[in-house]
Amino acid sequence: MNIRESREKPHELRLDLPAAHSAGRLARAVMRQFVQHEGVAADEVDTLEFVASEMLSNAVDHGGGNSAMEESEAPPNVRVQFQLRVQPDGWEMRVSDQGGGEPARVQALIDDPDLPGLDDRAREVVAQVGRYHRRAHPSRKHPPFDQLPAAERERVRRLAALLRIADGLDRSHRRKIAALDVSFDARTLRIRPRAREDLALERLGLAEKAGLFEEVFDRKVVLEKPGS
Repeated sequence: MNIRESREKPHELRLDLPAAHSAGRLARAVMRQFVQHEGVAADEVDTLEFVASEMLSNAVDHGGGNSAMEESEAPPNVRVQFQLRVQPDGWEMRVSDQGGGEPARVQALIDDPDLPGLDDRAREVVAQVGRYHRRAHPSRKHPPFDQLPAAERERVRRLAALLRIADGLDRSHRRKIAALDVSFDARTLRIRPRAREDLALERLGLAEKAGLFEEVFDRKVVLEKPGS
């Protein structure tokens, strides 16, 4: 199987693998050996394996792999990147895929003349919000965003920031959160989810996605313990 492993930095594991569930299983086995070597506690190893399983499965199913079980079934040249860094005070895991949010695909969808209810200006705002809901933050280096009036650029930044929060809170795509209690003050946005399932993956998703909100609204995002 075509899996590329890199350990260029101490206490860090990087894997580049095919977008297939079989590759995800092998990646979890490699990760387990790595964290055991790093001295991670046994119960934390189980948590890491669970989170890795959820994130890798989600990447295969929704990130361009078309739910392929084996590498031979995966679309050619579609890859998933896995990164794990173990630190004295915890760990950080990231999974990157090739699905959703690509500017050309989003723009083509929004440019569809059969899409109802949007004038040309609204269509362009929606296209830019879709573009920025995953990876890059809004930037005037991108001509379609730069060509918007200042008020529309700010609208895109705010809407994309909110969409990224929502996306992070459904990182597993399992609708684990039934409702949210939200409060805020001058410095902090506090989110208390109502859920009965473990939200480890959603916590990671929110941590990955909250940066734009914190930049735009100048408030720290805090996910509190869930209520029922």
